Amino acid sequence: MSTNDKIEDAVTRHQVFIMRYSKGREDVAERHVQEIMDKVESILGPDIASASPAILDRIVQEIIDEMKQASEAYEKSFIDEMKEFVGFQSDFNVDLMDINIDASDVVGPALAVLQAAMLLRRMPLEPTRSYTINEALKEYSARKSRQVVQTVRDGVTLGQTSQEISANVKNLTQLQQRQAATLARTVTNYVSIQAREVFMRENKNIIDRYRWIATLDGRTSLICAGRDQQIYKDTNDSPKPPAHFNCRSTITPMVKEEFDLGLNVVGKRAAVNDKGTTRVSGDTAYGSWLRRQSKAFQVEVLGVARAKLFRDGKISIGRFVDAQGKTLTLAELRKLQPMVFQDLGI
Repeated sequence: MSTNDKIEDAVTRHQVFIMRYSKGREDVAERHVQEIMDKVESILGPDIASASPAILDRIVQEIIDEMKQASEAYEKSFIDEMKEFVGFQSDFNVDLMDINIDASDVVGPALAVLQAAMLLRRMPLEPTRSYTINEALKEYSARKSRQVVQTVRDGVTLGQTSQEISANVKNLTQLQQRQAATLARTVTNYVSIQAREVFMRENKNIIDRYRWIATLDGRTSLICAGRDQQIYKDTNDSPKPPAHFNCRSTITPMVKEEFDLGLNVVGKRAAVNDKGTTRVSGDTAYGSWLRRQSKAFQVEVLGVARAKLFRDGKISIGRFVDAQGKTLTLAELRKLQPMVFQDLGI
């Protein structure tokens, strides 16, 4: 097995532990939402439906203040934990190189440098918008507050009973918990990637490229599926995870040829299809793996029309998204390649 294959295998296995760690952060985020919403219900009280405009304004402001205070405390705690987590990830990267290559000058970035990069770099979570960690957390908190306030005001305006208003607010809890868990999961993976990116740039004499590694299962997005196994030069403009909310992809550093001391034997990677978990060759890309799956599984991942285009070899998995990572609609694909659609009768 080559040195780069060993590194990829270790990074892929380490990603499993990151996802387990992330689950703990998701649980904390969900408890945070539950505690806030319990407090909101107590502020509403049993007579919210009959509140005068002045009293309603006072109650709404109390809700806003309470949610803001609780959110700021959560955000600080979460960022403090991520500052510690980025250091652990950096230590893993240093150990990864120390074990796998014969180089005495592997550099471990200073913790302050890692933390600054973590907070300043932007996550390209949407095709036209990116966020810093602080921006993402604050936008979520503001949206959460607006949802609650709007639900309360709408309930009073529509003449709902206090019980109905309270029930509608309670119904928001599950939605907001899912959103909070998604954000915690996404940021945790992003911090792991940031630690690796800073490490790679501190060790340019050893590392000059990286490989995008997606998860081989039916939940992987088209953008990550298209980038799976792609090799990139490490620049400011080269794409890195997270490519979207809930992104599970990672990157694995690739050492220069003079440091690749192993045999050219390819390792294995995990894959999950409609028959369960399997092991496939380490150089298997998402597109070639999906092509070997059942038609039903292909339809589950791509949809009926895209699956037919893909199965008949007319469009590769990477062509379902544009250069910015936006998933192309069937109408946009038809405009780009009209003859393909005519040939297949779709």
